[in-house]
Formats: sequence, structure tokens, C-alpha cells
Amino acid sequence: MRWLMVSQDTPRDVLGGTELYVRRLSEALLDRGTDVSWTYYSEGDPDLTKEGVQEDGIEYYRISGRNQSRTREQAWQIDPLGLNEFRQVLQLAQPDCVHFNGFGRNQSPEHFAAAKEAGATVLMTYHSPGQSCARWDLLYKGQDVCSGLIDVERCTDCVLHRIGVPAPLRAVLSRADLSQLALVLPRSLQHPFVRRKGLQDYQRRWKEGMATPDRVVWHAAWVRDLLLFNGVPEDRLFHLPLPPPRSFAVTDSKELSPRSHRRFAFIGRLTDIKGAHILTEAVRLLPPEEKIEVLLVGAKGPDEYLERIQKECEKDHRVKLVPPAASHLIPNIMCDSDAVIVPSLWPETGPYTVLEALWTGTPVVGSDRAGIRELINKWGGGVLFDAGNARQLARLLADYNFQSLRRDPAIFRKNLCDDFNAQIDALFQLVQTNESRRDEYIC
Repeated sequence: MRWLMVSQDTPRDVLGGTELYVRRLSEALLDRGTDVSWTYYSEGDPDLTKEGVQEDGIEYYRISGRNQSRTREQAWQIDPLGLNEFRQVLQLAQPDCVHFNGFGRNQSPEHFAAAKEAGATVLMTYHSPGQSCARWDLLYKGQDVCSGLIDVERCTDCVLHRIGVPAPLRAVLSRADLSQLALVLPRSLQHPFVRRKGLQDYQRRWKEGMATPDRVVWHAAWVRDLLLFNGVPEDRLFHLPLPPPRSFAVTDSKELSPRSHRRFAFIGRLTDIKGAHILTEAVRLLPPEEKIEVLLVGAKGPDEYLERIQKECEKDHRVKLVPPAASHLIPNIMCDSDAVIVPSLWPETGPYTVLEALWTGTPVVGSDRAGIRELINKWGGGVLFDAGNARQLARLLADYNFQSLRRDPAIFRKNLCDDFNAQIDALFQLVQTNESRRDEYIC
């Protein structure tokens, strides 16, 4: 069987959860004797590069989006990018299954349809709120977690709130299509007037896109609900837990290195929705004599947010910003911490940080958000706090008995692997069944 993965970014340079998911899912497929290819996008030359089979056994195809216009209207309309090059990949790879890991101009309804026309089973995994939410974080007006229903009027009001449009004007712009009026305005002033039409275009294209895949894959329960809210039939939804690590080197020890203070670790992207600033604020709320150490092992995010975190670290020597660590070093950082802190403000489709901390037997302190809550409630090994509540987090850092949460990770690993293997086998069978039907049709 031949399986083609499609994602936005290069698996080598991006440390995000989507690429890690695709990497680990590819490894699981390779272990089952499947040929795996991976298509991703870049800005460089040439338009299409076949990189050949790498040491990891995966054949890579790079598609460049150079010389392609990129306006906000094209983004809202999901105007396809690299479609001809993608069709070339389909001809070269001859996949039985094409597994998309995003929704946008590089993974558009036309890309889905091209894979279907090539005779492949088409899967699409929903990885982040940005795959359906115009704000990208699924936080209604930046506060409450949204149901995820794409409602043109409500979503327009929410997005315009984000860019600072006053409430009376938002009420008008979210209820009426004033896009024609925008034509007489300077480009710099058009956005509020075209946003409602942009959301109408996006909603239409979302429905087109979600109607094509044979299965839409989810790994957090709130995603399933979101997909149902937006009209994806239940019989086309498929639950696949996060693929566990093929190898995740860790010393199985419940003993921390000797020290006179508590140590905590934040491991993730440095962006506001991941909530590192909630953690730094919590530390500042603790008295100076409270002996703790917080390591921020953060992959680089927006420059402005990075500068903010750097300044906050300068205010309190107990918080240390360290460079992103190589993946093979992460387990030992986790094991040598009293707890791993996951203070996300948005709902998480994973997150891998929680799963990997539990994999090492390290307790988790997570914000009470969907995804995080789901993993902690299912597997234990962690404690939740109200998202954004730095004072509550500070109390946990100072007083909680984290040693009581430590456990033998072998049980978690076995249960997680059993869950994943059962579902990947079912998905494998689905693709094989579709492949047989296709072969019968061709004959």
C-alpha cells in the first residue's frame, strides 16, 4: 500500500504538533510495511522537487508557492496554490491513500478532489482551531471558548472585535454585505467592509472541502463536536488517537536529581495562545523566598511575544528562557522536573506535550481547556487550573504535592499504544477496502 502525507510545512524545520503527528503516523505506517511519501510546501525554487527516499524511509516532494499572489480575499476563498504540481506528485507517487493535514490554499477542496480523481482514499485530519476559525484561536472575542460553528454574522463580529472595530460599527458590518462599498475606499480601509463576504466565501469553501474526504480524522472529542456542528456527517468521522513515539528515550526513574527547590518546565511554541506569560505571571506572584525554577523551553514564535517573554524573564531570575532543545533531550528535561506546565489559552487538539510528559511519568499542570482536560481526565497524572488564572497556578506551583502524581509510565504507554494500534488498524482496513473497490472498478 502507498500512503501520501500532505502538510503545509517541512518536517525538518518545523517543530509544531502537526508535523510531529505526521512524522509519528508515518513511522507507524512504515512499521506496517506501507510505502510512505510526504508532500510539503516552501517558498523556494524549483516548483516541484522530488527529494528521493531519505534515511527515515520516506520519499519527500517539495512544492514551491513562488510567484503566486497571496491576498486576503484569496485566502478567504481558498484559492488553490500549487495544484498542478500536486497533480504531478499524484502521478509520481501513485498513492492508494492521500492524507491531508490542513485546510487552506495548499490543501484546498480542489486538492482533495484531485486526490479522489486519482483513485485514492482521501483522509483529512483536523489539527488546530485555525483550520475552521477566522480568529485562529476559537476564543470568542478573545475570551470564551467557542463551539466552533461557522456562523457568518457572529464570526464577522468576533473578527472585527479582534482588530478593534467599535461595537456599533461591528453590528452594521456583521449583518449586512457592504463589500461593494469597499470598492470606492482605499485598500487600507477595505478590510472591515469585506470581512462578512470573506466569511461567506470561507463557509462555502469549508463545506465544499469537508464534503470530499472519505473520512475526516479527529483526535480530541471537541473536534468531533465542531465537525458535527458544521455539518460533517457522523459516519464520515474517524477517531485516531495521537500516534505515540516510535522511540522516546527516557530514563525510567521516579527520583529527581538532588536539589533544594522545585523545578518546572514549559515546552512549546512561544506564542500568546500557548500561555507562557500566564506561567511567568504566576512566578512573579510568589514571594521572592519561594525557591522554584521554571525552564521555558520554547520554539520561537512571533518576535513581539518573544521580546515580551524575555523582558519578563529579566524581572525574575527564577524563570529561565532556554533555546529549543533537540527532541532526544526533551524526555530527560521532563523527567527531571517536578511537573510540566501546559498553560494554553485555546483548546488543544492534542497536545503532544501532555502526552509526552505522561509518557515519561512526569505530572502535568494544565489549563482546564479541551484537549488537555480530555487527556488528564482519561489517563490521570495531572492537575488542572482555570485557563488564564495565574494566581491559581501560583498556588499549585508552591503547594501541590506533585510526587503523589508520579506513576509508572509503562501502564500509560501500553494503554496508549493499544488504543492507537486498534484505531490505526481499523483505518488501515478502511483504506484497503477502498483500494479493493477501486481495483474492481478499474477492472
